Amino acid sequence: MDWHPAQVKAALAMVGTNLSKLAKEHKYAHINEVLYRPWVAAERIVARALALEPEAIWPSRYRRPRHRGIAMTRNPHALAPPCEGPD
Repeated sequence: MDWHPAQVKAALAMVGTNLSKLAKEHKYAHINEVLYRPWVAAERIVARALALEPEAIWPSRYRRPRHRGIAMTRNPHALAPPCEGPD
């Protein structure tokens, strides 16, 4: 079961941060929407702040295999597979 938005906020407060601070640190105006909608980049930001994987916070978003490449991110390379070097 996914964490309740209040649980996410409380967990962030316990580690000394909040969604507003995380958004500013990562050059976003806000990331509150991650509490209610899938947003890969913001899920990773929140999970890293809590020293968790996003799947631990929002398991329903990761349960079914699906293409997660259509995500709200400012960096078009953030979701790209790593490039392979020359042979």
